[in-house]
Amino acid sequence: MTITSHSFRHGVNLIAGGRHVLYTGNTGDLQLFNGEALSFRDAMARVGSTFDLAVRLDAVDGFTVMHGGSQWRPEGDASRNPFRIVRDLMRQESLSTFVLIEHAGIMLQDPAQHDVPDRIAVATLLLALTEARTNGVLGNTIVALASSPADVPAVLRSGPSGLALVEIGGPLGVERLHFLRGRVPEMHGVGQLEDADVRELVDTYYRLTDNETLLGVESMVRFSQATRVDATDARYLLHRFRFGETADYWAVVRRDLARIDAQLRASVFGQDRAIDAVVEGLAGAALALNMNGDPFSLESQPRLVLLLLGPTGVGKTELAKAVALVLFGDATAYTRIDMALFAEPHAADRFTGAPPGYVGYEAGGELTEAVRARPFSVILLDEFEKAHPRTHDRLMSVFDEGRVTDAQGRVAYFGESIILMTSNLGSRELAARAAGVDAHAAESHVDLSGLAYDDVADVFERAARDYFVEIGRPEIWGRLAHGAVAFQPLQQENVAQITRKVLAQTSFVHGPVLDVDAASATTFAQALMDEPEVRNLGGRQIRNAFRSAFLRLASWTVLGGHADAGVLRVRFEKNGSMHVSVDGNDEIAIPARRLVGSTPTLTL
Repeated sequence: MTITSHSFRHGVNLIAGGRHVLYTGNTGDLQLFNGEALSFRDAMARVGSTFDLAVRLDAVDGFTVMHGGSQWRPEGDASRNPFRIVRDLMRQESLSTFVLIEHAGIMLQDPAQHDVPDRIAVATLLLALTEARTNGVLGNTIVALASSPADVPAVLRSGPSGLALVEIGGPLGVERLHFLRGRVPEMHGVGQLEDADVRELVDTYYRLTDNETLLGVESMVRFSQATRVDATDARYLLHRFRFGETADYWAVVRRDLARIDAQLRASVFGQDRAIDAVVEGLAGAALALNMNGDPFSLESQPRLVLLLLGPTGVGKTELAKAVALVLFGDATAYTRIDMALFAEPHAADRFTGAPPGYVGYEAGGELTEAVRARPFSVILLDEFEKAHPRTHDRLMSVFDEGRVTDAQGRVAYFGESIILMTSNLGSRELAARAAGVDAHAAESHVDLSGLAYDDVADVFERAARDYFVEIGRPEIWGRLAHGAVAFQPLQQENVAQITRKVLAQTSFVHGPVLDVDAASATTFAQALMDEPEVRNLGGRQIRNAFRSAFLRLASWTVLGGHADAGVLRVRFEKNGSMHVSVDGNDEIAIPARRLVGSTPTLTL
């Protein structure tokens, strides 16, 4: 079969028509050339073999003869300005000559930004392009390779004699299928299959590797051969190749969803409807719910994508942490990315990786690096709406394709990740509905706790939808609407549960044992949260109040010489003052201290 990669073939056609060519993009991938898979350099060497002379120039080795070497030796000092030799080759009329310039983005700099030698190099190559002679059927031709068109000065890409741009994209489906037909029979365990079974297996791999590069497929084949993993189970092999040998976390969900449900409710209080939605999503992910008829379409997409909507401090972040812990058994299987840091258009590049030559290129993308480091994890995109729409666009490709190749050619797979996004959109509108006023007139002290859940969900979902319509991205809401989960404002009846959790997590690691009277602490927290203005800030305010109290206690303990005591028994007053007994002695009162920003009616 004479199939040749489509974008590569386009460049070859331009060369045959007498044009110089600049190849950019996915030049690190394998290319099909008359049915054979070759590196880009080797495929270019095949093209060069049709000329009398073919040479390669790169930033490390200088000139290397690829074809017809007996007819040419470079003259002069090529290290000083190799483009003088390129110019000489283009001007000579005895041999049809092909010059491949690798690392063009490194060897050529924009003369407007750099010094005289750079200007001379660019000017020399520009003359070489314009002075190229035609020798027989083939003209003297220059082909350059660069990561991006912007890496090569624009002056070299202008005019009919300039470098014609050819962007190398991913392989077409027919190209990947042709490649798989040649490589799958060589994978471990496939040789024992009948021809019909091999054809069926090829089709399975073809559908599972949608959007994959040929080099990625080749790496999968070599992985099977090196590790001797049976390739007849395509899904298992692909999973092992991408993620390694890991536990089947989703089998745990299928076996014990009731336990997971109970653990989530023990971590986040008063959000039964939101937890219902998350548990349903986990169950659907565990059973691989598929509604488009293609059994292979879910393999590379994130396992679960949810948009968590609600006011501040109601448990959105806490729920994300809880999911990581109960599903993956590790609280560190959780990464929070502050989307407010991606508010500028250029920040989108930092999300999945900056292009070569830009600040942050070496570090990779924040999202892609997080997933590459922990593919089995929860990714929390906090305050999603604060990111620039360009970042939203990058995310949509992640949700649709499930894999991202960064500027360095490294692939991050999201097929085992859970992506949760949070947003406070609608908080002001919720206060307005509770007060029965316009959103702009809503006050922070309006009591939100009496609103029905359906009303809360309606407000937040409308606000999110209106936001995406306003920024001109209604299609983003169309993708996220099915995964929108609304959280209820904090209810007074949940204060006691939150208080018990805070106390259970509090201790002096290097100090006396804390024995806190839970009933008095709860009374203190309930008095604090009686104020709608405080309660609307969420359960985080309970933790903040106790942190202040225990810091005051720590200071009293150290200054009073009690750091080596055995037990501190603590009883709270309603106003936040404490009574402390050291090792069973009489109680000592520690007055409350007013906090900056506390409510006028309560001293802490």
